[in-house]
Amino acid sequence: MTRAHWIPILTAAVLLLPLTAMAQRVTCNNAKTASGFTLTCSQGEGDPDFDISVSGVSRYDAYTSDTDWLEFTLQANRNVPSFEFTITFNFPDGTKQVEKENVFGGLFADEVETATVIPDDAGSNWTSVEILAPGTISCDGCGTYTSTSIMTTKAIDPSSISMDDLGPVFREIQRSAR
Repeated sequence: MTRAHWIPILTAAVLLLPLTAMAQRVTCNNAKTASGFTLTCSQGEGDPDFDISVSGVSRYDAYTSDTDWLEFTLQANRNVPSFEFTITFNFPDGTKQVEKENVFGGLFADEVETATVIPDDAGSNWTSVEILAPGTISCDGCGTYTSTSIMTTKAIDPSSISMDDLGPVFREIQRSAR
C-alpha cells in the first residue's frame, strides 16, 4: 500500500469510533536504540494534580508542506473554562512561529479533545515545539518537545481540525488521494 492510501483509510477508521466511547490517556515515548527505534506506551488517567493533561504529542508529515503539523490530545482533570494554548514552533535558522489553539467552550472533568495545529509552510521543518497553557491553568505534559523525540503519525483526526484550517486539510486530502 502506498503512502497516499494511508490517510483516507486511517481517517475513515477514526470516524467509525463510537461518539460515546471514553478515551483514555496514552503517553508514548520514542527512544533511539542500536537496532532502530523503540516505542513505549503507557495507558492511564489524567493527573488530578493538574487542571489539564497533554498527551499523544505527535507530528503529521504533510504531503502539501515542508513543515510538519502538530497533533496532541488533552484531557480535563476538572472543569476548566475556555482557554488558549500557545504553540511555539522553533526552526533550524533560529526563527520562531507562534500559533494559538483555542478551547472555546472550555472542558468538563474527564473530557478528552484532540487538536491539530498547522504552522505556516516555512520551507523547512521545525526542530522543536513548545506547548503552553495560560498561567491560570495547570498543565501536565505541557512543555518543549523536539521533533525527533515524538512519533510521526499518518492519520488526521477529523474532530481535531479547527475551522481556520479546513483549507490546508482539504488540500492535504486531495493531494493524498492522487
